[in-house]
Amino acid sequence: MAYASQTNVNIDRSKSEIEHLLRKYGATKYGYMSDSAQRAVVVFELGRRPYRLGLEMPGKRDYETTPTGRERSQSETQRIYDQACRQKWRALFLLIKAKLVGIDEKLVSFEKEFLPWAMLPNGQNVADYVTPQLDELIENKKLTLQLPGTIEKE
Repeated sequence: MAYASQTNVNIDRSKSEIEHLLRKYGATKYGYMSDSAQRAVVVFELGRRPYRLGLEMPGKRDYETTPTGRERSQSETQRIYDQACRQKWRALFLLIKAKLVGIDEKLVSFEKEFLPWAMLPNGQNVADYVTPQLDELIENKKLTLQLPGTIEKE
């Protein structure tokens, strides 16, 4: 069973709890927006550095039929879709909370944990910018896992 698949926590409360967590850790600005029915974005600024977390939302059409192909009523589709949206927001809350607990416990630094979500001047976040470059390095065999005792001489 997926995390929070039965949650009754509404989306506004999840957003509020995310904002509270971020502000507790020093975020000076916070906001969220939806650029379509299937994408939500949380933005915040901490230490003068902007961050953006994208959240892919489920598509309503994905719930119009049961897994066996039977058509659902509009009200049933809406109920299941709303539940899936609440679930996504609770999962994002858990993710952020887990990262912040790790920071509190000095397992990781804020900068390293949130770096993938730091925004660049071109509007991308670091992860979106770096991932294709890493993929290319791996494809060209210029980046491989080096286990102890297996480092090759150049």
